[in-house]
Amino acid sequence: VVIYIPAKAQDQTPPVNPQAAPGGVVTGAVINRSKDAEIPQSLDVMLHVVDQSYAEKGMLHGKSLPDGSFKFEEVPLENGLLYAVMGIYQGIAYYSDPVPYEGGAGLKIDLPIYASTHDLSQAQVNQMHVFFNFAQDGLEVKQIFIFSNQGDRTITGTLMLEDNRPATVKFPLPPDANFIFFEPNDSTRFVKLTVVFADTAPLLPGERSGQLMVSYLLPASKQLSYS
Repeated sequence: VVIYIPAKAQDQTPPVNPQAAPGGVVTGAVINRSKDAEIPQSLDVMLHVVDQSYAEKGMLHGKSLPDGSFKFEEVPLENGLLYAVMGIYQGIAYYSDPVPYEGGAGLKIDLPIYASTHDLSQAQVNQMHVFFNFAQDGLEVKQIFIFSNQGDRTITGTLMLEDNRPATVKFPLPPDANFIFFEPNDSTRFVKLTVVFADTAPLLPGERSGQLMVSYLLPASKQLSYS
């Protein structure tokens, strides 16, 4: 099972390869795929340039126009590199599919976005896998969750945590669970509470649009059962 790790915008712009010939143009449009949702008047957009291993090779900044269109000029276009557009809408980062450069003077890349909702009714767990491993100090348990969002809006902020932080979903944990770890290894995404943990990541529309794994250790000093 592959655990999806969402990318993050970098604080610093990586240098663009000086050997690349600038002058290419990347155009596209912000497209709101939620029914009856509007296109934002202006959206900060970033063009990420990555290699085949998804290592960042460069990043350009721009803004969309009221009709959703945007343009990046003087883009260093190179064969073998991938180009993707990112934008943050209603506090949620959205990414286009990466597009390879295969020649020509430019590329067209559209950026899909969605309206947000607090309604969890369209979310479902497609798959759940549970693994048990004997460890020196007890029983190691790993749970993998794969989610889908059957709606056309991004699900976020369905519940409020004790520290007034919004979260999307929460799951129970055994009272004796210890050494709790998560994948993706994101210290800001998961919140450990008493006998539960919460996932603050938004759930985008689509099949298998969200995944996570939680692992923990249970003491071997007493009889355990699973249901």
